[in-house]
Amino acid sequence: MLRRLTLALIALSFVAAAAACSSSTTSLNGGLGIGPNFPTGTLYAANSTQNAVQIYSAPFKSGMPASYQIGGGTTQLNGPQYLAFDSAGNLWVTDDNSATGQTGLLIFQALATGSVYPLNTLSFNGQPRGIAFSSPSPTASPGTVQNVQNMAVAAFVPSSAAAYQVQLYSTAPGGPPGLVMAIGGPSTGINTPTGVAYAPTGQIYVANSGGASVESFVTPSPSPVPSSTPSPAPTPTPTAVPSGSPTATPSPSPTPSPALNLSPATVIAGSQTGLVDPTGIALDATGNIYVADAGNQAMGIAPSIRVFAAGANGNVVPMRVIAGSNTGLELPTDIKLDGKMNMYVADSGADAIFEFTAGANGNVAPIVKIAISGNIVGIGLSP
Repeated sequence: MLRRLTLALIALSFVAAAAACSSSTTSLNGGLGIGPNFPTGTLYAANSTQNAVQIYSAPFKSGMPASYQIGGGTTQLNGPQYLAFDSAGNLWVTDDNSATGQTGLLIFQALATGSVYPLNTLSFNGQPRGIAFSSPSPTASPGTVQNVQNMAVAAFVPSSAAAYQVQLYSTAPGGPPGLVMAIGGPSTGINTPTGVAYAPTGQIYVANSGGASVESFVTPSPSPVPSSTPSPAPTPTPTAVPSGSPTATPSPSPTPSPALNLSPATVIAGSQTGLVDPTGIALDATGNIYVADAGNQAMGIAPSIRVFAAGANGNVVPMRVIAGSNTGLELPTDIKLDGKMNMYVADSGADAIFEFTAGANGNVAPIVKIAISGNIVGIGLSP
């Protein structure tokens, strides 16, 4: 159960796949091909028991099957957890299977489907969870990589005095990220972080599953620019699944400095917030904060979606709360927003994705319920 998952540090090493990620004609709905031009807002879901990322094409309807998926031995997926898209539309997936001990971060080319090689594979020495990207920031220096983004990943570092951390990286689309810093330590208040998100202003928001809180941090700047070359634009022409095995060429693992024991800029916590076990987090364009909270069924505290005003701080009452028997919520683990502020919630207890309308409040039924065969953890909407 996510509420008490043990997280572990990322010790990165970059592996370049010899074969580029290409799209197969594999489809789940009758062999319709790859559909290479997925529109903005296509729904992706990490299925940890099927070792796949399932793809749902709009319009979304209750009971609909996945249109496509990324799955199969070639993908190296083994317990996918959370996912996010970089500015080029490449898909980044945190991967963890405690039964096999395999953990990592897998990067798939934009529009990929089927049993495909990842663009890059990055190794972890622990269990990654939530992942998020900032808005891209073009660099000003001639000859440097453009569209550099910051990336945040929740982590647990058993060998560190600051066990619970948020790892921060700088990366170009599809390229290996460069470690910038870690935030962790007693002043941070970080405790079993699961969901992470960037605010429009660049602040990092963290959902502390073990701390019943949501915190934000302002980090020092500027971030270093990675020296990688950005990935070429994806080719929408379907090609066969590549044969053979990629040749792994690991780069040196980055050595993190001691975690930055940074005090949070804001902390949402206390009885009036209703936060018990926050697991997923998202922010809209105005900075309002959407939190998926797993609640505590043993204590009779219902799972919920809680929406806080931009800049909320302290023991504050949420603007809206979605909770109750009509919602279908059992163990929400992630939340994402589309351009119209509709809410999409992954629920690993119900094995489903729920869609709630923008502005939904109270004991309301979702407008869409997509049942998943397997355990759904993280979701994402393509840019």
